[in-house]
Amino acid sequence: MKSIRSFYNSEDDLKGIVRRVTSSTKCDHYVVVVKGLSRYGETNQTVYGLGIVESGASFLTFDLIYALYWIRVYDGHTYEVIGKRGAIIEQSNPLLQLVTAKSIGGPYLKVDRSWWPESGAAPSAMVRDGIRSLVEKSLDVTMPLILRIE
Repeated sequence: MKSIRSFYNSEDDLKGIVRRVTSSTKCDHYVVVVKGLSRYGETNQTVYGLGIVESGASFLTFDLIYALYWIRVYDGHTYEVIGKRGAIIEQSNPLLQLVTAKSIGGPYLKVDRSWWPESGAAPSAMVRDGIRSLVEKSLDVTMPLILRIE
């Protein structure tokens, strides 16, 4: 009779990967970054990782670049998670969230149509640099929250 894992725990798998990858190093902490996902606006669609997406109705369209990821900081000796958080670009205000609809739950930037790469081409330099900028800005906000630095 085959056994089936009833309750999959991705945290345990990730911890095991970190242990294997870092087995030859000795550090006090390890920082791991993994792709994140978000619901897309008020739709039943999701966006994942890094990318660009078209949004809006036929007469009111706009494009968004996004950088969705999670950061986990592990203790380098016990491999316990010290802190984890999805990347953010700004501290959220619960009252403001009630009156503004966010398109993506994570770092994103509204851009114009010129950012789209040609069909079948690699992402444009604008998209690549824009996503790098989102990652940089979100690291500046997210890491102090994980490490509880004020």
